Amino acid sequence: MIKKVVSVFVVLAIAVAGVSADQLSRERQIEIIQNYLMATGQTEGLESLAIGTGEIPTREVPIKCGTPAIMDFVFNRDKFDPDLAKILSELIVPRPTNLNLTVPSPSGRFLIHYTDNGSDAVYDGFPGYADSVAKIYDEVYAFLVDTLGYPDPPTDDFYPEGGSAAFDVYLQDLGGMYFGLTYLDYYPIDAQHPTSATAFQILDNDYQEIPPYVSNPLMAVRVTCAHEFFHVVQFGIDFTEGSQSPDGFWRSYWMEMTATYMEEEKYDHINDYYFYLPYFFDSAAVSIERFTGSSDLHPYASMLYPLFLAERHDRDLIRDIWIRCGQLGAYQDNLLEAAHEVIGTFTSGQESFASSFHEFTLWNYFTGSRASWAPPSYGYEERAEYDEFRDSGIDSIIAVYRNFTDSIIVDGADNPYNPYHNAAFYLKLDDIQNLQPDTTYWLCLDGSFPACLDSIQVLDPNDPYDIMHIDSVFSVGFDLDQDFPYAWGLNIVYENYGSPGSDVEELTLPANFGDLIDFYLSDLEPYASMSFILTPASDDNTLFEYVNGEFDIGYQIATDLAIVDSSLISLPGAMLAPYPNPAVVSELGDAGVRFKFQVPTDDESFPIYPDSSSVSLYVDIFTVAGEYIRTLELLDFDLGGERMGQYWTEWDLKNGAGDPVASGVYIAYGRLFGDSEHRQIIAEGRTKVLVIR
Repeated sequence: MIKKVVSVFVVLAIAVAGVSADQLSRERQIEIIQNYLMATGQTEGLESLAIGTGEIPTREVPIKCGTPAIMDFVFNRDKFDPDLAKILSELIVPRPTNLNLTVPSPSGRFLIHYTDNGSDAVYDGFPGYADSVAKIYDEVYAFLVDTLGYPDPPTDDFYPEGGSAAFDVYLQDLGGMYFGLTYLDYYPIDAQHPTSATAFQILDNDYQEIPPYVSNPLMAVRVTCAHEFFHVVQFGIDFTEGSQSPDGFWRSYWMEMTATYMEEEKYDHINDYYFYLPYFFDSAAVSIERFTGSSDLHPYASMLYPLFLAERHDRDLIRDIWIRCGQLGAYQDNLLEAAHEVIGTFTSGQESFASSFHEFTLWNYFTGSRASWAPPSYGYEERAEYDEFRDSGIDSIIAVYRNFTDSIIVDGADNPYNPYHNAAFYLKLDDIQNLQPDTTYWLCLDGSFPACLDSIQVLDPNDPYDIMHIDSVFSVGFDLDQDFPYAWGLNIVYENYGSPGSDVEELTLPANFGDLIDFYLSDLEPYASMSFILTPASDDNTLFEYVNGEFDIGYQIATDLAIVDSSLISLPGAMLAPYPNPAVVSELGDAGVRFKFQVPTDDESFPIYPDSSSVSLYVDIFTVAGEYIRTLELLDFDLGGERMGQYWTEWDLKNGAGDPVASGVYIAYGRLFGDSEHRQIIAEGRTKVLVIR
């Protein structure tokens, strides 16, 4: 049975309401036509159009699906120059016309068109090849519609040229460049279903040009059928899902991601998608939204995201996201909004698209040689068989650093580790267990704190510290682009030293923060490495822009050995002992009595104060009889590399009139305020000073 195809182009001439009508360049028109002819096995047309030799170019792996090339052609056909359009109207016939045999599937839902002679002859390694293809289609239909609950795609018997209700599949020589394709046929099917369309399919006739399947082409048929018939289901829900780039190609990345995922869902044992995973693992910083044309293999490799959703949550999420895409409107990229809503509903508001994407980047880290590191509940079922992000060599994807005494700045549009929207940057800090503590000991006259007096025997007299000893701690700081309006995800992986395994910390950094965010680790011995995964993710697809390629998001990262003062950990605010005391005037020279105040510190010895620029200090001096002598104000302060946390003022042993005070005991009452209005007291105290003349 051969269908008439003369009227097919009449149907396709209906304007695509939501697609831009911008004029395409001549070069882009030729590219669209060339891709279409190669996808449909009509390479002889390349010479007729004087745009090629008719030879199919060689590739490391075939393009999995010719559907994007078809959609580019269908959506742009009315924009071709008149001379190209005239040649095409005489040259191109969308459905093969030289296949003289047919076989129905056992259910009657599918009709397989094939031939047993010429270049399009089906595989002759065993009889009944076309019958086997028909049975596989029935298997896939039952899995998608009956098991997974996807809507039954529309049939094409409602218009005269559609023929019977059976879905048409053509087995034709595609030359080894494509596995198969789904041809967008009649659209929309009616006004009540603006996102629904019919289709037919072309599969390669024998897969003999694709090495893994030479001896068993039905394996290729299975994954191709699962992939391509899921496109038919997608077309029934929303054939318009995606967006058109400025140069006219249709960015149907969600279609290709989920169609490739469906191969694994139906035929878990075949794993054809393994061949495409390097295009994901070689491009950690590339957005899952990227789709640069019909020959871009990245969307096939990005099937890991729907696979993650299915394994992390439930495979029903993929169906529900697709249905929601169809509800949100025609001719637009609805994936991120739909995924955000569906994930939120499924998790009762506990998770979102962004939070799921943050975890997705962790799963991708635990692949290949790192699969055994994964903590429980992290990682794909087949993660050990996958490729991985490389962390060595000139083409490494993970940035690896080992010289931690120098700060690291990772920034700029030319930086290969700069992630795009909905992508990730991986920074691995290696060999950290070999870092030696940098310890400096300080001598304290009475051996205790906070009653410690100033030491006169320090190893480094230029350092502002004058108490106890200092230990090193590893510091990593992140300064992220405040122009990115959503929270960044930050995952930290601590690789165990000497044995497989790791610990994971998942964080969401606050959006629109103003300062560097620091992380500290004081005990490095248990770990062989630390890996930081930065993820700028959100459900706003406008952040992925085609301006010189893709939207660029900036950030800086710095690592260093920072100082933690072990004697300044978790201290309360306090007025410290004055020095010297007693104050012997004959021994002071030009110096006076110094009053110090310690600011409260955190568990890494950082001083805690609201705003150092507003700190004010006042010390009132009285005699033991209560007579007011003088008020001292803040003389100077030194943050000591952010950890000193001490403010001080000095009394020259004179009263308010500038006259020397007499020998005796004096009382000092001090207050350290955290604000210029003197309402927030950081520390206060009273102490006695003996003056001897």
